[in-house]
Amino acid sequence: AQQMLKGLGLVPGREDGYFDLQTENSVKAFQYKKGLKVTGEIDEKTATQLEQAILAAMKKEKNDLQLQVALKYFNKN
Repeated sequence: AQQMLKGLGLVPGREDGYFDLQTENSVKAFQYKKGLKVTGEIDEKTATQLEQAILAAMKKEKNDLQLQVALKYFNKN
């Protein structure tokens, strides 16, 4: 969850699975942004929204490193 939060531009601090205050605040920010109940806990609804958000972010062209490298290669040739 911490790595997903970081990937979405939130700052969970740690990425070692230890759920500290900074991670809790990142979860609260995510919940607020998504219109969820702001608890700071990763319940089923939060987990689902987090997964959907990270999958959507991964599909964005600007986040596809392999595609970006390929486009640079073809634009040079």
